[in-house]
Amino acid sequence: GLRTQQLAQTLRAAGHSVRLFVQREALSAKSAKLLQEHAFDSATLADQVRAFRPSVLVVEQWALVPLISQIDKPLVIDLHGSLLLENVYRRGDTDLVLDAGSKIEALARADLLLVPAGVQVHHFASWATLAGFDPRELPLQLMPLAMTRQPKPRKTKKPALRLVYGGARWPWIDSLSA
Repeated sequence: GLRTQQLAQTLRAAGHSVRLFVQREALSAKSAKLLQEHAFDSATLADQVRAFRPSVLVVEQWALVPLISQIDKPLVIDLHGSLLLENVYRRGDTDLVLDAGSKIEALARADLLLVPAGVQVHHFASWATLAGFDPRELPLQLMPLAMTRQPKPRKTKKPALRLVYGGARWPWIDSLSA
């Protein structure tokens, strides 16, 4: 969610019109009204996206690509983490062949792949190559976490900075190093 919000804010700050579509099951009754208005179920996403008439589709992760693959617009897939590995650790889902095939099919549809960290470039380069892209010209770009403006420097009189970590703890991420 944080990555999606940051991408949306950055695009809006650059003058683009942005609409977020969030899976209905991910929302609660307390979720923002705007998110509830654009909530989708698998069967409705493509129609909702078409009604918005986007110039470009930006998808957070690859798993939603099959729901919009028939929409003929440039597609950007933001690969903020390895969903395949996350599914193994989160759900105990070890059907890696099924997930790998779905992932390759989704990535093959992309016009651009974004990753937030340099260490992920090589990991996703392998996937992009498996998806049929020329390994010498991969549509892979590093895009660190987006910010609409530079943060203001802290004043020395303020209390020490506290770090709040949100999200899942994965074996490949050391959240304490930050």
